[in-house]
Order: sequence, then C-alpha cells, then structure tokens
Amino acid sequence: MHRKAQVAVIGAGPAGLAAAQILFRHGAEILIIDENRSPGGQLLRQGRDQARVWPREVHTSGKILQSSAPPCPALNRAQVLGLEADGCLWVEDGQGRMLSIQTDIVLMAPGARERFVPFPGWTLPGVMSTGAVQLMLKESRVLAGQNMLLAGCTPLLYALGAEIVASKGRVQGIVDQAGLKSALNLLFAAGRAGSPLAAALGSMFMIRRGRVPVHRQRKILAARGSRELEQVVTVKLDGRGEPVPGSEQTHSTRVAAVGHGFVPQGELPAQAGCRLIQDVHPGAWAVEVDERMQTSLPAVYAAGEATGIGGGGKAMLEGRMAAWAILQDLGLVPKAEADGLLERLRARRGTWLAYGRAVHTYCRPLGPSLWDLPGDTVICRCENVTLAEVKGRVEEGFHTLGALKKSARCGMGMCQGRTCQPIVSEMLAERFPDVHVQPPSARMPVKAVSVVNLARKHEPEEGDN
Repeated sequence: MHRKAQVAVIGAGPAGLAAAQILFRHGAEILIIDENRSPGGQLLRQGRDQARVWPREVHTSGKILQSSAPPCPALNRAQVLGLEADGCLWVEDGQGRMLSIQTDIVLMAPGARERFVPFPGWTLPGVMSTGAVQLMLKESRVLAGQNMLLAGCTPLLYALGAEIVASKGRVQGIVDQAGLKSALNLLFAAGRAGSPLAAALGSMFMIRRGRVPVHRQRKILAARGSRELEQVVTVKLDGRGEPVPGSEQTHSTRVAAVGHGFVPQGELPAQAGCRLIQDVHPGAWAVEVDERMQTSLPAVYAAGEATGIGGGGKAMLEGRMAAWAILQDLGLVPKAEADGLLERLRARRGTWLAYGRAVHTYCRPLGPSLWDLPGDTVICRCENVTLAEVKGRVEEGFHTLGALKKSARCGMGMCQGRTCQPIVSEMLAERFPDVHVQPPSARMPVKAVSVVNLARKHEPEEGDN
C-alpha cells in the first residue's frame, strides 16, 4: 500500500507533538507515525494523580493536537522499519499491513529507552525495569506488586514512587546509588530549567506523604530467588563508589523496579545513514544535528531524546526548532521570521542541555567495573550470553560490537541488542580506552516484524501494473 506525505513525523511524544502543531498550523501536509495507540509518548501517558507535577505546557500540547480540527493524519500502533535514500519510509501499521510512504521531509523523534546495568539475578521474574512498572500503572492502572522495592540511579525512581503512592500502592523503599551532593546538583540544574524542579518537588512530596524510606548511596549487589524474586541484597557505597564491607542488607520482596537512566533510540537514524555521536554515556549514541536540528542527511531532521537525553522540555523545544526549520525549507514562512524564532529557541536549548548533562551525572553507576561481576552474570538476556562468554571472546580478539555479536550472539535476540548493546559498548570502552568504539550498525527492518508481513511489501496492490 502506497501513501505520500510532505512531512512525516516519526514519534508522537513531546518533540513530535510540538513540531506537528506548528507544521499543521502553518499549512504543511503532515503524517504522524507512532507506536502507541494515542499520542503523547511515555511522558503524557500520565495517571490522574501524577499529571499535576509535570509541565502543564506538555499536557496542553497533547490536548491541542488530539482535538485539532480537522485532525492531523496519524498512524497509531505503527512501527517504522526503515528509511530509504529516496525518502521512502517502510511502515508496518497496527493491522500488520506494510506501507510504503513517500516523503519530502522526515522528522525523527523516536525518544529514548531505558538503560540496563546487569547484576547477578537481574533476569529473575519479579525484577522489572522502572519503565515497565510505570507503563503498567499508566496504561492499565495495574500495580506490578503490592509492596515494591525501587532501586538504581535515576530520577525516575522518585517519579515512579510518587505514582505508586498516589495509586494506593506501597513502596518498600528507594535504594538510590546517588549521594546527597549529586541530588542537590541535579535539583540546581532542574531549577535553572524550570519545570523539572516542579516535577521533582511534587514527587518528593508524594514520597514523604507515603512515608517511603530513601536509602542513599546504596546499590544492588544481587537478586535472589529459586524460581522468582524473593530477596534483594544491597550494599552501602563509600565516597569513591566502593562497597563498604559489612554494610550488606537483605530486603525481602517479590517485585524490584530497577532503573539506571535512559539512552537515545538510534536504530532508525543509524539505518537511514545519519551520523551518530557518542552521548555522554559511553554506551549510548545520539543523532548529530546542527543548529536547525537537521541531521547529516538532507531533508532529515531529528528532535527530542534521540539527539541526547534531556527530558520533555528539551524535546518540545527541539521539536519547535525542527518545525520552524522545516517550514523555512518548504517556503511556508519567511526566512527572517524563522531565523528569529530559531535564534530565540536555540538560546533556551542550552539550559536544557545542561540539565541533560546533570541527569547523566546523576545516573552514572558507582562501584566496581562490570568486568568484575561474577562470570555467570547474564549480559545478553535474549540469547542468555554470560559475562564469562563475553570475556572469553574478547580474550580471543573480538573487540567490537559487531565481532561480539557474530561470535557470542550477543545482540542476536528479539530485542535486537536494545538491552545489551549499551552494556557491551560501555564494557568495550572501559577495556579499550584508546580505541574508538564504533556506533552500532542497523539494517532494515529496525524493529521485529513477521516474515509474512515483511514479504507483503513486495506484493503489488490491486490494480497496479
């Protein structure tokens, strides 16, 4: 099935929504493509009690787009599988049909995904990512457990804790690797950015209201259980991030929500041929953009977390920047008007970039190297590849992501390396600091799709010659 779009906006989170509003208002013919059933992304997928602590501006943007008349054309529950050099997007829609969409300009706003840090027992049922627990709560109003332990090093621990308390759930405790100094630095950066401070203070209010104990400068040593999670062992960290002997604590719990920040979604930009740059975190890669949010490819723009982690405010700002640049390219607004607006938005973007760097610092794991974990610790969950296997292949001379993927099947599974690739990248960067780690490669399809559906893209439509 063939379609055309003057501008295709990939992703209906804060960046995509902000861009779509401006483009639509100024007469651009746009098509929004998103994997969710409704626009908003993870940030706008808010519960009724949590919405008040997020920027009102974000929610207003979502409501305006959803109530636009006439509505913006959109493909929901659709995943983009690839972008060809001639501007053709291959998309699987919510009904399993393959669509080829010919575009003049593409704006990529795919967002971010959680970053995982392995530890012994992290694959046990009951050990979940903070994002998964949050998604269950927001999307289905279901608590993953009646008594949950939250652990890791991310501000999301507190946002999730607040949502659980507001939903009448119980948080057994928050185990945060970050110390008080890191927390204060993050609050200072959030204050300069504005809206993140309100979100943080709102979350902390709910945490205190729920009498949730917060254990700072502690990390998970291991998760234990025969068939499912039964216990989590944590340890105190000293000022250098080293475990303090004798400070181990055992927490009995059936559900542990663990998070260590986010990494940009870079598979589609990589497949399209956009230049990637290493993000602040050594295992993450962001799309390189210029001051107009244009990538290294003509007629391809990027905005939001894909260009570097910085939160919903940064995403919305970059979405607006990309929109004005696109309108300028299409000749729908005067060049002088677009240049002036871009200049003002660009000045505000610096504050959000500083906030993003503070978040990265906060989410930086402390403690021993990943190489020092027990050998049977799983690194690639899909293919059950252990640290011992990765070490063995590295000792044999396989020193790149591609080589480890071929030799150890690390990244060959259903998630296509989305879980283990940042882990392995970080490990390689640590082991070979003088060697430039290449960004991961990607080929179409960049998302898992059935062979039957993929084959349909070659079938002619009824009436075609």
